[in-house]
Amino acid sequence: MTEPTTAERETAARREQYREWMGRSVGVGLAGFFAAVGAWLFVVQSDVILLAGLALYYLGFVGYLLVWGLTSVALFDEREQRIENEAGGIVATVTMIVVIFGVPGDVVLETTGLVAVPDAVRGAIYGYFLLVVGYLLVYGYVSRRYS
Repeated sequence: MTEPTTAERETAARREQYREWMGRSVGVGLAGFFAAVGAWLFVVQSDVILLAGLALYYLGFVGYLLVWGLTSVALFDEREQRIENEAGGIVATVTMIVVIFGVPGDVVLETTGLVAVPDAVRGAIYGYFLLVVGYLLVYGYVSRRYS
Protein backbone atom coordinates (compact mmCIF):
# COMPACT_ATOMS: atom_id res chain seq x y z
CA MET A 1 0.00 0.00 0.00
CA THR A 2 1.38 3.41 -0.92
CA GLU A 3 1.60 6.42 1.34
CA PRO A 4 -0.95 9.16 0.65
CA THR A 5 0.39 12.20 -1.10
CA THR A 6 0.40 15.65 0.47
CA ALA A 7 -2.57 16.66 -1.69
CA GLU A 8 -4.54 13.59 -0.55
CA ARG A 9 -3.77 14.35 3.11
CA GLU A 10 -4.85 17.98 2.64
CA THR A 11 -8.06 16.89 0.95
CA ALA A 12 -8.80 14.45 3.78
CA ALA A 13 -8.12 17.18 6.36
CA ARG A 14 -10.43 19.62 4.56
CA ARG A 15 -13.09 16.90 4.28
CA GLU A 16 -12.93 16.34 8.04
CA GLN A 17 -13.01 20.09 8.71
CA TYR A 18 -16.07 20.63 6.51
CA ARG A 19 -17.87 17.65 8.02
CA GLU A 20 -17.11 19.00 11.49
CA TRP A 21 -18.59 22.37 10.49
CA MET A 22 -21.68 20.59 9.18
CA GLY A 23 -22.08 18.64 12.40
CA ARG A 24 -21.58 21.72 14.55
CA SER A 25 -24.09 23.67 12.51
CA VAL A 26 -26.78 21.03 13.00
CA GLY A 27 -25.79 20.66 16.66
CA VAL A 28 -26.10 24.38 17.34
CA GLY A 29 -29.48 24.44 15.61
CA LEU A 30 -30.79 21.51 17.63
CA ALA A 31 -29.37 22.85 20.91
CA GLY A 32 -30.92 26.25 20.22
CA PHE A 33 -34.28 24.69 19.50
CA PHE A 34 -34.28 22.51 22.61
CA ALA A 35 -33.07 25.41 24.76
CA ALA A 36 -35.91 27.57 23.45
CA VAL A 37 -38.47 24.85 24.13
CA GLY A 38 -37.05 24.40 27.63
CA ALA A 39 -37.17 28.14 28.25
CA TRP A 40 -40.73 28.23 26.97
CA LEU A 41 -41.79 25.34 29.20
CA PHE A 42 -40.09 26.41 32.41
CA VAL A 43 -39.53 30.17 32.26
CA VAL A 44 -41.78 32.24 30.01
CA GLN A 45 -44.41 30.94 27.67
CA SER A 46 -43.81 33.43 24.91
CA ASP A 47 -44.34 32.58 21.26
CA VAL A 48 -41.29 34.72 20.41
CA ILE A 49 -39.05 32.28 22.27
CA LEU A 50 -40.44 29.32 20.34
CA LEU A 51 -40.13 31.15 17.03
CA ALA A 52 -36.52 32.08 17.84
CA GLY A 53 -35.78 28.44 18.64
CA LEU A 54 -37.35 27.34 15.39
CA ALA A 55 -35.31 29.94 13.51
CA LEU A 56 -32.10 28.62 15.11
CA TYR A 57 -33.11 25.09 14.19
CA TYR A 58 -33.64 26.03 10.54
CA LEU A 59 -30.46 28.11 10.43
CA GLY A 60 -28.49 25.12 11.66
CA PHE A 61 -29.73 23.01 8.78
CA VAL A 62 -29.26 25.85 6.29
CA GLY A 63 -25.65 26.09 7.50
CA TYR A 64 -25.24 22.36 6.94
CA LEU A 65 -26.61 22.66 3.41
CA LEU A 66 -24.42 25.67 2.64
CA VAL A 67 -21.24 23.87 3.66
CA TRP A 68 -22.33 20.75 1.78
CA GLY A 69 -23.28 22.65 -1.36
CA LEU A 70 -20.44 25.16 -1.55
CA THR A 71 -17.46 22.92 -0.85
CA SER A 72 -15.33 21.69 -3.70
CA VAL A 73 -14.23 18.63 -1.71
CA ALA A 74 -16.05 15.30 -1.86
CA LEU A 75 -17.37 14.98 1.68
CA PHE A 76 -18.02 11.24 1.56
CA ASP A 77 -15.68 8.60 0.19
CA GLU A 78 -16.57 5.29 -1.49
CA ARG A 79 -16.69 3.37 1.80
CA GLU A 80 -19.21 5.79 3.28
CA GLN A 81 -21.29 5.68 0.10
CA ARG A 82 -21.38 1.86 0.28
CA ILE A 83 -22.48 2.04 3.92
CA GLU A 84 -25.18 4.57 3.03
CA ASN A 85 -26.41 2.47 0.08
CA GLU A 86 -26.59 -0.70 2.19
CA ALA A 87 -28.39 1.04 5.06
CA GLY A 88 -30.83 2.63 2.60
CA GLY A 89 -31.50 -0.74 1.01
CA ILE A 90 -32.27 -2.33 4.36
CA VAL A 91 -34.63 0.50 5.33
CA ALA A 92 -36.38 0.30 1.94
CA THR A 93 -36.81 -3.48 2.29
CA VAL A 94 -38.24 -3.25 5.81
CA THR A 95 -40.57 -0.44 4.75
CA MET A 96 -41.82 -2.42 1.77
CA ILE A 97 -42.41 -5.50 3.95
CA VAL A 98 -44.50 -3.41 6.35
CA VAL A 99 -46.54 -2.06 3.42
CA ILE A 100 -46.91 -5.45 1.68
CA PHE A 101 -48.32 -7.08 4.81
CA GLY A 102 -49.82 -4.04 6.54
CA VAL A 103 -52.11 -2.54 3.91
CA PRO A 104 -53.97 -5.76 3.00
CA GLY A 105 -54.06 -6.77 6.67
CA ASP A 106 -55.59 -3.42 7.61
CA VAL A 107 -58.20 -3.68 4.86
CA VAL A 108 -59.23 -7.23 5.80
CA LEU A 109 -59.27 -6.61 9.55
CA GLU A 110 -61.27 -3.41 9.15
CA THR A 111 -63.73 -4.92 6.65
CA THR A 112 -64.41 -8.02 8.71
CA GLY A 113 -64.54 -6.10 11.97
CA LEU A 114 -62.42 -8.81 13.54
CA VAL A 115 -59.98 -6.32 15.03
CA ALA A 116 -60.21 -2.55 15.31
CA VAL A 117 -56.92 -1.25 13.94
CA PRO A 118 -55.79 1.81 15.94
CA ASP A 119 -55.65 5.05 13.97
CA ALA A 120 -51.96 5.51 14.82
CA VAL A 121 -51.10 2.10 13.31
CA ARG A 122 -53.24 2.81 10.24
CA GLY A 123 -51.59 6.21 9.81
CA ALA A 124 -48.11 4.66 10.06
CA ILE A 125 -48.93 1.94 7.54
CA TYR A 126 -50.38 4.38 5.01
CA GLY A 127 -47.54 6.82 5.65
CA TYR A 128 -45.13 4.02 4.76
CA PHE A 129 -47.27 3.26 1.72
CA LEU A 130 -46.90 6.85 0.49
CA LEU A 131 -43.16 6.64 1.17
CA VAL A 132 -42.91 3.49 -0.96
CA VAL A 133 -44.91 5.12 -3.77
CA GLY A 134 -42.60 8.15 -3.66
CA TYR A 135 -39.54 5.91 -3.67
CA LEU A 136 -40.80 3.96 -6.67
CA LEU A 137 -41.57 7.15 -8.59
CA VAL A 138 -38.09 8.55 -7.92
CA TYR A 139 -36.52 5.18 -8.74
CA GLY A 140 -38.34 5.10 -12.07
CA TYR A 141 -37.27 8.65 -12.87
CA VAL A 142 -33.62 8.02 -12.02
CA SER A 143 -33.50 4.68 -13.86
CA ARG A 144 -34.84 6.38 -17.02
CA ARG A 145 -32.10 9.01 -16.76
CA TYR A 146 -29.46 6.26 -16.87
CA SER A 147 -31.12 4.26 -19.66
